[in-house]
Amino acid sequence: MFVGTKGNPYVIQGTDPASLTMTKLEAKQACVSKRSIVEMGGGVLYASPDGLCRVDQSGLSILTSGLLSRDDWQAFKPESMIGCELDTRYFAFYDTGTEQGCLVFDFASPTTFTKMDLYATACYNDRLRDALYLAYNGNIVKFDYGASNMTFTWKSKRFRTSQPLNLGAAKLGADSYPVTVNVYVDGSNTAKYSMTVNDERDFKLPAGFKSDKWEFRSEE
Repeated sequence: MFVGTKGNPYVIQGTDPASLTMTKLEAKQACVSKRSIVEMGGGVLYASPDGLCRVDQSGLSILTSGLLSRDDWQAFKPESMIGCELDTRYFAFYDTGTEQGCLVFDFASPTTFTKMDLYATACYNDRLRDALYLAYNGNIVKFDYGASNMTFTWKSKRFRTSQPLNLGAAKLGADSYPVTVNVYVDGSNTAKYSMTVNDERDFKLPAGFKSDKWEFRSEE
């Protein structure tokens, strides 16, 4: 049994109610939202002040430590989070007071996460149907069951080259086209240029400048 508290979490183990053993974990990671607690993959996940935590037989680890800083995590108001799981994905619905949305962590690809403009006030994983149901806009809906796809935006990390250069060509593989590609340089939040890619063939990139810091964003 996992016990989340306002301080250290506890694990209670035993085979009989009369002989349970309670162990206080050393990590001071409080559970800031009881609705974020989810049993998943042989462990328990929950929202702490520092990130998304996992408690299992190995102890406690912060799964988002390499993805989000504490300040970035706090910006999503972890105390508001409602958690649920589907297959290898953990869904954290959040409400900052000015923004509602969902963070999706897929532990089959632990180095990335997805941010969606989808918010649910409750969720339920029906394991018999292998389906996730959400309370959305006053209705009960089945996740990933619509006739059309949502718009998806992907952004890379910042790549550093050993010296300023101009990238001459690129290639983009996607399930469907067209895809809009935006290129950012020198750490700017404004795209240096944008283009539409219509197929998987190589395409030339604009010349006339050099940079040692590159970021890419695609939308489809």
